[in-house]
Amino acid sequence: MTTIHLVKSGQDDVFQNPIMETGADPWIFEFEGLYYYCFSDNKTSIFVSVAKSPLELDQAEKILVWQAKSGKAYSHQTWAPEIYRLDGKWYIYFAASNGRNSTHRNYVLEADKAEGPYRFKGQISPET
Repeated sequence: MTTIHLVKSGQDDVFQNPIMETGADPWIFEFEGLYYYCFSDNKTSIFVSVAKSPLELDQAEKILVWQAKSGKAYSHQTWAPEIYRLDGKWYIYFAASNGRNSTHRNYVLEADKAEGPYRFKGQISPET
């Protein structure tokens, strides 16, 4: 369970994520009455879960939608994926590195369905 300790005015309060016990850098996107929960393992993989309610996401299947190939500039530290639907396609934007934190860059994946398969489109840059 994700736990955050909040300290205010000398009190120590604890917040527990009511939606999902696991999944780093979560992002939720609602589309046509379904909730798409996108998260990473902080290593090489991105997952999507789909449910009719945010409170059902913890019971939903965790679908591995993308895993980085080794030896690439984006092979490590897959962080903060965000899922969107634009012009009939699904996109996941995320940060990743070659293993050194200073090389983190933003990348994008594209798919016809939220559950994949996703195609690696490339690094986001001013030209793209």
